[in-house]
Amino acid sequence: MFIANNSLDLRVNDATSSIDALFIKSNGNVGIGTTSPSDPLTLSGSSGPIIGLNGPTANYRGLKMSDSAGTEKWFAGANDAGNYVIRQNAATDLMTFSGGSVGIGTSSPSSKLTLWEPTASATQELRMDGNSSSIHRLSWDL
Repeated sequence: MFIANNSLDLRVNDATSSIDALFIKSNGNVGIGTTSPSDPLTLSGSSGPIIGLNGPTANYRGLKMSDSAGTEKWFAGANDAGNYVIRQNAATDLMTFSGGSVGIGTSSPSSKLTLWEPTASATQELRMDGNSSSIHRLSWDL
């Protein structure tokens, strides 16, 4: 570990290699596998960077996007059942992928595509739009 080029950049590498494992620029950007991080965190690798997230299956694990106060706004990752999920505002999962099925508004899809709206409503609509001259709708009443 040493300070590079009198610029307060910090490099972490193996003493026997010239490859930097971790590079922190003086502007705060961090590079893993690169000495020129262009974003707050830049990952680079010859076979494509993969981020590994490991944790107990009893918990959600994934990528959380929060506001500056730390409040979760979006999450994408695995839920406690091991299914891939997307959720917003730390609420119920918006979309769940489970065993080849997709659930929207439910964490347990019962068919290839399950749409669930827990709010009581007279009409639910699945809308498929094409160009401006063709709109196709499939509606059902609850």
